Amino acid sequence: RRSTVVGNYILGEEIGKGAYGQVYKAIDKRNGHVVAVKEIPLEGMDESAMAAVTLETDLLSSLHHPNVVSYLGSIKANGYLYILLELAENGSLAGAIKASRFGPAPEPLAAVYMAQVLDGLVYLHSQHVVH
Repeated sequence: RRSTVVGNYILGEEIGKGAYGQVYKAIDKRNGHVVAVKEIPLEGMDESAMAAVTLETDLLSSLHHPNVVSYLGSIKANGYLYILLELAENGSLAGAIKASRFGPAPEPLAAVYMAQVLDGLVYLHSQHVVH
């Protein structure tokens, strides 16, 4: 994939796929910050899918917690909706554990991970979000 420029962001490698599109690592040309950008094609999207995407964007923009990925904004361009998100540099917790060269996480570290996950989950539930 050639680099695509969307607003102030240069899209790079694909780092994931979702129900509606791909997720790319991107860099903000203004300050060098690396973010995640979800690219959702709008062409041919039916009304219910558009409503789901709008609901997701509205929900993400309302969530503010250190253990929940932050919404940074969105851009409509070139027939796509680009949702800008904080990049979790190490990917998912499952990915970080699988990539570990040290085997299973020691119990104290596993306890820290679980506390962070549960803290985020409690926050989501307090916002009436089931994840």
